[in-house]
Amino acid sequence: MILQEGIDKNMFDIINVESKARVLILAIKGIEYAVFKNMLGFDFEKESERLITIIINGLRKK
Repeated sequence: MILQEGIDKNMFDIINVESKARVLILAIKGIEYAVFKNMLGFDFEKESERLITIIINGLRKK
């Protein structure tokens, strides 16, 4: 739904929305808190936000 809204607003350049949605879900799901929780100074929320920004910017129209 978010991807389609971005296409409708001419923000994203996506050909196959369903396929890209699956890739996004897998990428976001791949962030495992357990791996990083013991790292000194690791900010899960900040790092998650960075990853989401990278993913979304990769979908933006150039």
